[in-house]
Amino acid sequence: FWVHHLRPALLQALVSDPDTRRLLPPGDAQSLLDRLENPRPPLDRAERDALVARTLAAAWRDCAARLGPDPAIWAWGRLHHARFTHPLAATGFAGPDIAPLPMGGSGACVMHAEYDPETFRMTHGASFRMVLDVGDWDAGLFVNAPGQSGHPD
Repeated sequence: FWVHHLRPALLQALVSDPDTRRLLPPGDAQSLLDRLENPRPPLDRAERDALVARTLAAAWRDCAARLGPDPAIWAWGRLHHARFTHPLAATGFAGPDIAPLPMGGSGACVMHAEYDPETFRMTHGASFRMVLDVGDWDAGLFVNAPGQSGHPD
């Protein structure tokens, strides 16, 4: 909704010159959210409401086209994924790849995981994460992305 629909529509409504608009993406999210919360010219309250309704409907249609008509089975991880391709794959080497894995997160949340907006494939994120309970160190949880050492095992 934000990347493909609302943000581009907000930028178009707020910045009429397309050449200037091309310089703005991805746009300052905080400023754009402020304009949604506090509408003022050139985007008044009625225009804001219409823009949100129009882009939300477009996002719904987009999700249905990508994920099927049943929203009960829609899941971010069906689109947003990590794929670890062997570094020599472009040369024809058939090394061990890790198939697309569903991933949570995005560039704007705690589970920071940037992605290509066209393919939804993760482009970067944290390679190591841990959650610790200082009252019970042995209950700590860790995850490490594969391939950090470059060693195939």
